[in-house]
Order: sequence, then C-alpha cells, then structure tokens
Amino acid sequence: MWSLPPQPSEGEWFLPDGSEPVLQDFCALLAAGPSEIEKFAGYYGVLYICERDRPMTHTWGAGRASPEELRVPSFKHCFPRPVDDQGLTYWEPLRVWRHLAREAGAIVSLTDALHAGRGGVSADWAAIIGPESPPKSPVDKRTILAQRVTQWMRDSGISYALHWGRGGPILTVSGGSLFGYLASQLLVRVSGAPGFVICAECGQPFTPPRRGRTGVRHFCPDCGKRAKDRQAARDYRARKLARTA
Repeated sequence: MWSLPPQPSEGEWFLPDGSEPVLQDFCALLAAGPSEIEKFAGYYGVLYICERDRPMTHTWGAGRASPEELRVPSFKHCFPRPVDDQGLTYWEPLRVWRHLAREAGAIVSLTDALHAGRGGVSADWAAIIGPESPPKSPVDKRTILAQRVTQWMRDSGISYALHWGRGGPILTVSGGSLFGYLASQLLVRVSGAPGFVICAECGQPFTPPRRGRTGVRHFCPDCGKRAKDRQAARDYRARKLARTA
C-alpha cells in the first residue's frame, strides 16, 4: 500500500541515474517475495496499477487508450486502486508486479535471442502472446516483439521533447514514472539505441549526445554545466568536512 503524494523526494524514492540495474532487478521480481517487492517499490516507486491491471497512465489522453476501449460508452480514465472511499491510500496486486516482471524478462530474453539469430524459447513467447503458437518467421517474431514494446511505451504515459543546441539534438523524456522508465529501458534494449540517463539536477530522463557512462552524474541541457559545477563544489565541501571531522 502507498499514500499520496506519490512523488519522489529527498530521502524517499530514488530516481535511477543510469548506473542502477533497474530493469534487471525488476525482472528478478518474478520470483520475489512480498517483502522484496515492497523494498523495490519503496526505493524506486510504484507502478500505479489501476483496476484494469495496467498502469493507470494507459488511458491518459486519447492517444493512450486503444480504439476498442474508446468505443465503450462507459470508458473512463483510470486511477490507482483505492484501499477505501477516502482515496488517500492505494494498493497494487503483487500478481500484476510479477506478471509485468515476467513479461519484461521475456522481452529482454527474446531480444537477445533474435539479435543472436535464434528464435527464442516457447515460455518467453507465451509470456508475450499467451497460449498462442509462437510465431514462425523471423519477421513475425520481430514484429510481435516490437508491438509489445510499443504497447509498454503507450501505457507508460511518458512524452518526448527534442532539444537542439550547440551540442546537437538531444531527446528528453517527461511525465514518466517507474513503469515509464522500465518501458524506456526496454525500448533501448530492443532497438539498440543509446540509453536514457537521468539528470542529476532535475531528475528528468534524456538521451546524451554520446552513450552515457555508468557510475557518473549526467546533466540535461536545461541544467547544464552550472548544475554540474554546483554539485561538484558541494561534494568537495562534504569531503573536506569529512576529513576534518
């Protein structure tokens, strides 16, 4: 269970900076117990699961919902599952967490298999398409996998903006959540494109002009060198204080 306001803040949820194996750790939740899933959610945030067993952002905007859903007269936008009528505390089924962890793990495994010229195992395809027979041709396999990752992106509710400065075009991502970050990482994994990193100043994801290194801070074009210098000075003061303590 969790309560509003569900926004990361200092000392609470952690925004990944590209050095954390978030996607890998999320996939491992398939076999995790309740306490391990709770610890992961307490660190990275929740998935905002609605009563349709999907992230609530899958209905945010006409472009998010499927055409079939929009044709239903009773269709409405989704919100998290409330514990009571007050709507201040919410809960998420662990089975949905495990289902999404299994699907993400299958996407990763199938991606590695297809890039290596293999077809992937039946159990992974079953996690993607259910009891249907796995696709036969490489084209069908790539198409189905791409469609599934596209659905993750649509469900995530994230949006993109392009900044083109002196350093070249840079893609930034906004409005995301844990699910949005995971969807972005799946997109990067399948496409082989340079990954998203998180700005150490404002917390927004963006694509650096060069592939981001792990274990170092990254700063988006809006925050830039000024934020980098400010944080470096803060770290220097902290180290100096630690030496004199």
